[in-house]
Amino acid sequence: MLTTWQRDLIALAFPGLGVREFDAPVVRLKRATFSTSMDHFLHHPNGLLADVAARVLARAPAGRGARRVYLSRRGQSMRVMVGEAAFEHALTARGFTIVQSEKLGAAEQVALMRDAEVVVGASGAALANAVFLPRGVRVVEIQPLNFTSQWVRAASRQVGVDWRGYVCASPCPAREAPLLARFRRGFKFAYRPPLDDLLGFVDAAL
Repeated sequence: MLTTWQRDLIALAFPGLGVREFDAPVVRLKRATFSTSMDHFLHHPNGLLADVAARVLARAPAGRGARRVYLSRRGQSMRVMVGEAAFEHALTARGFTIVQSEKLGAAEQVALMRDAEVVVGASGAALANAVFLPRGVRVVEIQPLNFTSQWVRAASRQVGVDWRGYVCASPCPAREAPLLARFRRGFKFAYRPPLDDLLGFVDAAL
């Protein structure tokens, strides 16, 4: 079954489209078309991504006025940034709005991007929202060395967003991560970007 955010995105991109969901072990279809943005398309997007983003933006709510946005992963367990609380504190002093994307609906996340001038976040699904940013906006992606990829950069390029990657050593000893984070389900590894160096990289993007 579709999740709430999937339903919301479909409604924004294709208004008036009727969606029927079937809760059944087997559904017989005369004809079917299957489409996905995952696998190879995720890493090599084309103009379709910009087209869909434009359709969503045309019907998304007004912006929330946040010019500087940090997409926090403090509620996530898979990849834990050690010292993220201190990083967020420093960003708040620089006028950043700290956001946990998983607590927002799809339309709210899109609206958050409308007024942004710079978005900072560690590698993860929340950075997919970069496709809803205005052209020329800067995105700083914090990439652990053992988890680098180019899909955010590729998506940003399709919509004219200025992507900047900050790669830091990773992993660090798991014991450096908060105890609660280590015992959350799904914990993979921890990493500790050097705070002063990372802040200097962000400051250069402001």
